[in-house]
Amino acid sequence: HFPKALLHGPVALGGVGVPTLWAETLADKLAYFVYHMRVADDVGQQLKVSVAITQLELGVGTPFFHLPFEMWGHLATASWVRHLWQSVSRAEVDVRAAVGMHWSPQLQTESDTYIMDRVMQR
Repeated sequence: HFPKALLHGPVALGGVGVPTLWAETLADKLAYFVYHMRVADDVGQQLKVSVAITQLELGVGTPFFHLPFEMWGHLATASWVRHLWQSVSRAEVDVRAAVGMHWSPQLQTESDTYIMDRVMQR
């Protein structure tokens, strides 16, 4: 049995520097997500819809990838996008959409606020 700390530790500190399976899987998921969102194929459209539904379920104006999953994740329906959010939140990876690419519901009047933004202020 090879020690995990040595296997996955940084080379600069005497480790072998082999990424964990979890880190490799997260990198693959992110690459898949970004690729399909950029080419806007059928899978990209389905992901875009899933992102929009998750945003709507949370009831906030802040893109959900910027929110801590531990605090907000229970409000979202289980989906591949929700799982990606959980993983990037755990790894503290900052996921940002290009301008105009992340949908969020628009407020209708000047006095409107997002429901959960209001609830969380209390």
